Amino acid sequence: MAHAFPRVLELEQEFGSLSKGLMAQMRRGRRTPPSPSAPGAGDVGGGGAAPAGGDATSGASMPAAGARLISFVDGMQTFTDALQASLGGTLRLGCPVHLVHRNEERWVVDAGPEGSSQARTVDAIVMATPAHVLAAMELPAAMRKHAAPVERVEYPPMSSLTLGFARGDVAHVLDGFGMLIPAAEQRNLLGAQFSSSLFEERAPDGHVAITCFVGGARQPERAREATDQIVERVLRDLRDLLGVRGTPVFVHHVFWPRAIPQYTLGYQAVKDAVDTMEQDNPGLYLAGNYRHGVSVGDCVASGQLVAERVEKYLAKS
Repeated sequence: MAHAFPRVLELEQEFGSLSKGLMAQMRRGRRTPPSPSAPGAGDVGGGGAAPAGGDATSGASMPAAGARLISFVDGMQTFTDALQASLGGTLRLGCPVHLVHRNEERWVVDAGPEGSSQARTVDAIVMATPAHVLAAMELPAAMRKHAAPVERVEYPPMSSLTLGFARGDVAHVLDGFGMLIPAAEQRNLLGAQFSSSLFEERAPDGHVAITCFVGGARQPERAREATDQIVERVLRDLRDLLGVRGTPVFVHHVFWPRAIPQYTLGYQAVKDAVDTMEQDNPGLYLAGNYRHGVSVGDCVASGQLVAERVEKYLAKS
């Protein structure tokens, strides 16, 4: 709970129960307008980690009271495009890292396409890869001995399916964020977001868009199915739950072989291993959604924290 739903745990500890905490948060929200700096996580919700274990959705957490949902007219890629532009010509793509080792007080990174990699010496390294990528790298013994718990973090497969319908073909008013489906209901869906209700221009006039999530730790095999088969499964649930009629006029399917890290029982061992790895290797920093939360807002905050730590390290060096 401390890692997957830290804000929920804080509410319970502060107010004595989750229901009391939520009611207090709602009262506070009515008194105070949302802050411009409230955590947002784009199209995937804000201010919270994804449900972990077998009940994981896409990582789409329900937004905390008072938090804002933030996106861009042309989608979330606007965000990463802006980051790329801010880096000028320093960004190198298609350049896998094969070897990382320490040379006296600096670090040597061996990276590049197979057969033509080059070594580069740097003062500090930020490794923002998924946790499982560490297993494919050649690491010094001081890092490798702590890497095992990190490499074992589970990333179950996930299929994200955005379906477009004529407004008249969906009985439900879609007046909310979406829905999370408990395992007890034995549905094909893990959850869904009412995308066109959350943001403008997510569907043409007279239509609605619903983004559905299938697979995860609960049903990993279903995430790997063909698009037509997944659509058929999802439509059965949407007919029951939202009164969907007919067939979608738009389908966009994305399959993630390794989607969202699962904050499972005993996850503190992963956090401890990362902390120790950094302590034993000055100038090395690990970041990513397996460490401080999976929402976009959590990742932005984590990135800023790492940047500040690197800046202090370089100043001392």
